Amino acid sequence: MTIGATAPLNIDVEREKWLSNPDTYNPQFTYTDEEAALRAARTVKASGVLAGMAERVLEGVLQRHGSESGYHQAVWGEVLTRDEADEMVSDYLFQNGMDGLVRVVWSRKSLVTNFSHNTAKQRFAGTLRLVAREGYYRRERLRGLLDHELGTHMTRAFNHRASSPPWSLPKPPYFLSLASEEGLASLNTHQYLADTSLFQPALLYWSCHQASGASFCELGRRMRRFVDDPSRVWLPCGGAKRGR
Repeated sequence: MTIGATAPLNIDVEREKWLSNPDTYNPQFTYTDEEAALRAARTVKASGVLAGMAERVLEGVLQRHGSESGYHQAVWGEVLTRDEADEMVSDYLFQNGMDGLVRVVWSRKSLVTNFSHNTAKQRFAGTLRLVAREGYYRRERLRGLLDHELGTHMTRAFNHRASSPPWSLPKPPYFLSLASEEGLASLNTHQYLADTSLFQPALLYWSCHQASGASFCELGRRMRRFVDDPSRVWLPCGGAKRGR
């Protein structure tokens, strides 16, 4: 069961409805396969083991920068146009010898930037999906996301493919687990930022923990403690509640 099963078909419509009435409207998502979406959402149970630590990270960032918007401006840098983001991605691919290996796609359905690769083809082929929402990317943030998706996930996948025939890929525990790989990717996302606090991972972790016991509206109210722009509250809420 893949996370792709939890991608809503009506995400743009429901986003606008919720933004118009965030205190009372709970989005009603539809999916290509409703049963698959429900099963995927139930695959992993939310853990609160690190909720206190995540909350301390979030509070520390707010103390240093005043607000989430202040953090974005000071740490993530200037907002990029789509052309500027495309140029950054192209430069990154060229400088790291990835030209011809990655297809870049702007998607209105994607909530977050993500990389995937085709294991069936003889030649390595990857796809980087970018979020097609105006003002979504900032300069230093995009650099970190490229280090996350391409510098970590793609590099691991490419090296693994090069060292193992696709028909005999080793199984866990020999294979690097997704949890470990994601942890390394998150560290790489922040390695060049002026403030290396894991603000975004802490925010997403805290939102998933809160979502396990709250409606969409209630989760949105709780998120506004750390996120000062209502339109940005949608991202962690939508990510945590999709498939449910």
